[in-house]
Amino acid sequence: MINDATFGIAVLLGTGLAVAKFSQKLRLPSVTGFILAGLLLGESGLGIITVD
Repeated sequence: MINDATFGIAVLLGTGLAVAKFSQKLRLPSVTGFILAGLLLGESGLGIITVD
C-alpha cells in the first residue's frame, strides 16, 4: 500500500517507537516492540508496508 520509501520508513519508526513504549510497560525489551511493529505492518501481517 505505501510505496514511498521515506514515508514507509517513517511509518515503521513511528509505529515501532509506540509499540516499543508499550512493550516496556509490559517489562519486555524495546527491540521486541520494533520486531512486533515490523511483523504487524509488513507483508506477513497487515501488508501496509510492501517491498516492490
